[in-house]
Amino acid sequence: MKAVLCTLHWRLLALQWLLLSKEKYKVNVYDVASQSKVCVLSVSEPKTKGMCMCVKGYCSGAGVAHVLGGFEDGSVVDWDCRDTDKESSSVKLFSEPVMCIDYDVSRLMGVSGSPQNTVQIFSHHEGQLCKKFSVELKNHGVADVAIRHDSKIMATGGWDGRYYWQVNFWSVHLCIYVSMLCTYIAAPPNM
Repeated sequence: MKAVLCTLHWRLLALQWLLLSKEKYKVNVYDVASQSKVCVLSVSEPKTKGMCMCVKGYCSGAGVAHVLGGFEDGSVVDWDCRDTDKESSSVKLFSEPVMCIDYDVSRLMGVSGSPQNTVQIFSHHEGQLCKKFSVELKNHGVADVAIRHDSKIMATGGWDGRYYWQVNFWSVHLCIYVSMLCTYIAAPPNM
């Protein structure tokens, strides 16, 4: 069960929502202040999507609350929280599960990672999610992605298949590799 606490800035009001993927293909949205359920977001084809692996909340430029969900089949789903009956848009990005997702409202651009050796960049164009391009990494496995608040740098974190944890930094505008941090994680004694 994965829970994400996010603050959505909507007009002058900051909403604190807890996004909880409790059931396989549903995301429960709770208001932290009132401790009540706001809505339940579900997909139209639950058997093909599989389990929701990661979630990200954001507010559009028009002040509408949205939730992005990454699914087991490699697709990313966008929900408009005004209409929770079905997703507003969906795009297939990977052949493996989406493990992490981030979204930049100012650029209408999202980034997602999976166990594959690519990071997929997608956009939100005329109400639809669209795959823009992919960035190939040296190693397989992206555990987390983040876009810095000023929209200039993106970071991807993952493992290298041995005992190193890597964080790669990329220019968001040009999508070029900037730098890497690497940390050695000691192997268990029985290996």
